[in-house]
Amino acid sequence: MKCRIAPLLTLLAALAAGGGPAAAAALPVEELVLDNGMRFLLLPRPGMPTVEAGWVVDAGSAADGEGAAGAHHLIEHMMFKGSRTIGAVDLESELYVLGRLDEVAARLAALRPPGERRKDDLRRAELEAERRRLRGRARELTRLGAFSFEYSRAGATRLDANTAEDMTLYYVTLPAEKVELWFWLESDRLGAPVFRELEPEKGVIAEERRLRVASTPTGAADEAFDRAFWRGTPYAGSALGRDAELAGMDRPRLRRLFEREYRPERLTAVLVGAFDPAAVRRLAPAYFGRLPRAAAEDVRGEPPVAPDRRAEERLHLECECAAQVVIRYPTVPFGHPDQFDLQALAGLLNGRAGRLHRELVLGREIAFAAFAQQLPLRRAGAFTVRLEAKGGTPLAELVAAWDGEVARLTAAPPPADELRRAQRRLATEHLELLKDPHFLMRRLLVYAGLGDWRPLARWPELVAATAPADVQAAAGRYLRPERRLVGFYEPAAEAP
Repeated sequence: MKCRIAPLLTLLAALAAGGGPAAAAALPVEELVLDNGMRFLLLPRPGMPTVEAGWVVDAGSAADGEGAAGAHHLIEHMMFKGSRTIGAVDLESELYVLGRLDEVAARLAALRPPGERRKDDLRRAELEAERRRLRGRARELTRLGAFSFEYSRAGATRLDANTAEDMTLYYVTLPAEKVELWFWLESDRLGAPVFRELEPEKGVIAEERRLRVASTPTGAADEAFDRAFWRGTPYAGSALGRDAELAGMDRPRLRRLFEREYRPERLTAVLVGAFDPAAVRRLAPAYFGRLPRAAAEDVRGEPPVAPDRRAEERLHLECECAAQVVIRYPTVPFGHPDQFDLQALAGLLNGRAGRLHRELVLGREIAFAAFAQQLPLRRAGAFTVRLEAKGGTPLAELVAAWDGEVARLTAAPPPADELRRAQRRLATEHLELLKDPHFLMRRLLVYAGLGDWRPLARWPELVAATAPADVQAAAGRYLRPERRLVGFYEPAAEAP
């Protein structure tokens, strides 16, 4: 249940938009839709000893809401705490104690900040003591770790989850003969979760945040850069959450958010491996069909969003890293017809034969590493270039060199043979990755979470359809300096 943001971004970075019904022919995926709206994508692989199984809800940190950064990540952690069946010792008593804990939390939240009023400080000490007592009693009434134990004793591995901007993924690898266990455990935690150990889990997330943000070379700088780039949009929040906002989240608020977002019609499950499709068609409605369709119609509106930036913005950031520059432009969301042109453009720039490596790393020797990425989100997109300086090269010189590459791209379309080589490399990498059943399962989940799994099957074909003139047009349309954010990442001792 780690919030593995970087691996999920790696999955997202390879995505593109487009496709249609013909996509199903390239990947033999069977789509099953239950009466409650939940979808299943089935891809049998006879001969495998395992089944890769997972599900995605199309709600992530972008739906956290104002002042609640990290709420969906916290729900993700709560989903591993069992249910009214799994982990319960004395459910009635436990629910009573959890209710009392919620009451104490509400009373603590109503007190004035420490030091402002002596009466409140005394009352706070009493309530904290009561909370400690109730937590101890709650632990006596549950079997901690029971959910994970059910999987581990069945021989399952890679039980995990990811929270991203537009979705939350849950997945596991399990022996083929244990597929019904997955149907039971997953439908059970969706249908009757109990959000146990809430306060201790906030501490777990705080440590996770420290490891992934404060203790990584560019973690804090990347977070500040992302927040500045997406300012004014739902993507400005942190998927990991922020300590102050997490501290104020209580169980009733999380339950309301869970019930609002984790609706069957927003869920898609994926199974890849050695399973019997006929058995799955029987098991899916028997288990997940018990989840009631939401009483109220799903009226969530998700129009495209983009940062309101009309002039280039520059940001100086300290990091425990080599000096580097990050340049980002707003582009298009998943499903936009220009998505593949931008993907092909990134392919033209990347790789050892790509323009960035050839010109900036080998040719001018001003960059140690260079990389471009088109990231699709459900409501937005971004094209990012990261250039690491070599030999004390001023970061402004790297920006100027990049601007030269953009000018070259917009002045003339790339030679057809150069673009074809990049497209072939992208197609080869894509197909190699899909040979891994676990990666394929997760890729299907990500596409489903973004809105449509079908383009995955035709990704090489759709990238190959981009013509040199399309790449030139995309560069001119989206790599505009007045829309970009430039981040100068400098070692702490060198930052101005």
